[in-house]
Amino acid sequence: MSLLTTPYKTQEEIRMKILIIEDHAVRLLWKELLESFGVQVEVAVTPEEALEKFRMHSDWTVILLDGEIGEAQFNCLPVLTEILRTYSGKIVATSDKVELRKIQMEKGCTEDSQGKPNVLALLSKFIQFPEALPKAA
Repeated sequence: MSLLTTPYKTQEEIRMKILIIEDHAVRLLWKELLESFGVQVEVAVTPEEALEKFRMHSDWTVILLDGEIGEAQFNCLPVLTEILRTYSGKIVATSDKVELRKIQMEKGCTEDSQGKPNVLALLSKFIQFPEALPKAA
């Protein structure tokens, strides 16, 4: 087998990809932090943009899904339904509303974040982030 036909994936192909569907400003913090670990991050702030970005890749590592974007109530449930047609990976319910996260879990989310402040801690349970640099002696 030549180097040109090797079955190994490129660095870009194995890079973690996370889709953040969120309109709260915390999305900017999540994006910045995840990108600092080399994660490819896409952010969507409307249901339409969420589906557009979702269709960009077939290999999302994780999708972070708020329950409501903008003023509409429960408007991410149709987004979840559409995503579940072709995606079987991890989908984290990130709403701060307990009742809404419960509905998201019933409709197909795989992980309950217990609210926005806990999202990054939850991600660290199932994503291998690089080890921190050793501290100077």
